[in-house]
Parts: sequence; structure tokens; C-alpha cells
Amino acid sequence: MSLADQLTRMRTQFPILGKLNQAKITLFFSISDGQDRARTFIIHNTDFNTAWLQGISELENIQKSQNLISPWIRIEAIHAVTQLSLAHYEQQLTKVKRNYSRKGISFDSEFKLAITEQELNANALLYNGNTVPHAKINKTNFKSFFNWRFPNTILPDLDDKNLQLYAFTTIGIFDDGSNTYQLEEHGRNTGYRKISNFNKPLIYDLISTSSAYLAGEVNEAGQFTYGHFPCFGR
Repeated sequence: MSLADQLTRMRTQFPILGKLNQAKITLFFSISDGQDRARTFIIHNTDFNTAWLQGISELENIQKSQNLISPWIRIEAIHAVTQLSLAHYEQQLTKVKRNYSRKGISFDSEFKLAITEQELNANALLYNGNTVPHAKINKTNFKSFFNWRFPNTILPDLDDKNLQLYAFTTIGIFDDGSNTYQLEEHGRNTGYRKISNFNKPLIYDLISTSSAYLAGEVNEAGQFTYGHFPCFGR
């Protein structure tokens, strides 16, 4: 399937536009070969269709430059937003297990300096070592990531407890090159693939494919590989 066909399929299954703030559209586009960390970028516009086309154009450029075949693509839109101070945000993080933050964060109300949930966790921005059980801002990692993600932009003062932040959730879709999946919008499964019908064939397939994957994680010496940790690069 061509990238154009893949993107057309995704457009027809994108969540109902009525759920979005039509006056201020923010879309997050992520693309990957399914093996390496995805590349994410943000598109802003007052018109959804224009924002979509701008994002598609950039996806096509990345696909060509990296020669990606049937890439994994995730497209999300800002859904719910909560404004809060840095002090309040840090208080909330004390109740969250490290690397398990479920909301993105933006340093501005226009979301030009927005960091998604996945970026926060995958870059250890809320991780301070295994002696700190809860999520906590890692200023060193934040500075490094911010300079890479938003070049020529100064990171706001993370010592200013009155600094205003914008915590957000998203709605969207994911495509693995074969199928498009809407993502859960509520609860603990927010952002995961939405499955409406857990029937026997699906459950058996889940058990079979999961077992095969786990078996493949055992090396020749019989040692089990306990997954890949993006934030550590291993």
C-alpha cells in the first residue's frame, strides 16, 4: 500500500471533528519504521483540513528521506486541557509512578511548546533514577530535550513555581501499515488501540502472537530480554 493510500484511510477514520476546538487546531504527527523511535512534529492552524494537509506534506517528506515502507503513523489532536501552575503540576506528579505520566504538557497556551505523553516518558523527562519512585521533573533531561525539540527557544524557568503549564490529553488514530486503529479517549487505556469486540479469535490471536514475541526475546544463552527502554536507549 502506498503512503497516499495509507493516509487516505487514516483520514476517513479520524475521530469526530466535533470533539475538537475548531478555532485552534493542534495536531501531532509521529512516523516510524516500527523499529526505531518515531519522529514527532506539531502542526497548528485555525482550519483542520489545512492543518491535516500540512502534516501530510511533512510526513511525505520524511517518508521519502528515510525510505520508509508502510511506516507506523500516529496522528493526534488536542482534546482536553487543564491549566495549572508548576507547583501544582509537581504536586500531581508525586502521585504518579515514574515514567508513567499519562498527559502531555505545554509551556504555552498555543501549544507551540508542547511535549506529548510519549515524549515525556521516552526521554526520561520525569525520571530521576530508581531511588525516586514517583514522577519528578528532571531538569537536566528537560533542558537537553527542549534544546533539541525547540531549537532557538529558551526553556522556561523550571524553578518558577508560578510558571503556568497546560496539561493535555489527545484523541487520534494509529496505523501500522496494514490497519488503522482509533485510540481510546478515556480512562487508563487512553491512547491505546481501541478494541470494541473481544471475541475468541481475537483473544486466541493475542495469546499466540504475544507468546511468539516473548519466545523471541530469549537469546541463545537462554537469557530473557526484559524489553526495550527508549529513555535509556537499551
